[in-house]
Amino acid sequence: MFTILLRNMPNVKAIAWLVAFVTIPVASALAQPDDTEQQDTQSYDYYDENIDGGGDNSIIPGNGTDGSEDEPKKPEKKPYVRIVMPVDSITELITYDSIVEQTDSYYDSLYLRAKRWVTAKWYADKKQKELVKVFTDDVLYEKFKVKVKLPMRVRYNKFSSNEYGQVEFNLTMRFKDGKYKYHVSNMIHLLPETSDKKDINYVYLEFYMKSEKNVVNYDRYLRAADAAVRKMVVDMTKAMREPVEVDEDDW
Repeated sequence: MFTILLRNMPNVKAIAWLVAFVTIPVASALAQPDDTEQQDTQSYDYYDENIDGGGDNSIIPGNGTDGSEDEPKKPEKKPYVRIVMPVDSITELITYDSIVEQTDSYYDSLYLRAKRWVTAKWYADKKQKELVKVFTDDVLYEKFKVKVKLPMRVRYNKFSSNEYGQVEFNLTMRFKDGKYKYHVSNMIHLLPETSDKKDINYVYLEFYMKSEKNVVNYDRYLRAADAAVRKMVVDMTKAMREPVEVDEDDW
């Protein structure tokens, strides 16, 4: 037997090479993991929104199943903020007053400038004798009181406004060297005239301020009156700085 193997040695070598050629690839194949198992392992390494999550879509934002879809929020309605009018703590009346410094002017000059400004703005058609009734509580070079009117321009929105009546009030002015004081009070809204004489044609501004009804409209009237008075103060301050020309015939 041994002799026969020796004689057939070349064939044995060939068989050995054949066995090795077949065995090595098979062993290598068995040592590698299954492709399906490798794919399953890799699928958890990242998030893919297209992967089915087991039929439960509630975890996807904006699907609406949990009532929390991303919808545009409606603007919140802010509470209406009413204007705060200046009120005298003693009289409880709407009051504007302030002291204006004008150091380069004496009290008599300030008095004359203020009177000329009031006359030119509201009573230019009055004669000198008639002005005596216009200026009350008049103390030469010290103070005077006068009743004046200003148009009320009511603003309804950013693009719409309309003149609606007038605001009437008492203007009191006092004078000292280098300064003067103005005082606005007793403010009344003069409503537009109507054909019915029984209609109320005036309203005190304090009523608008304290009323809990028709708040928005009443607030518009207050804002219109406030704007009119503040503009008047600006005009007055400018006029008081203009030099006064003394009329030689006015004595």
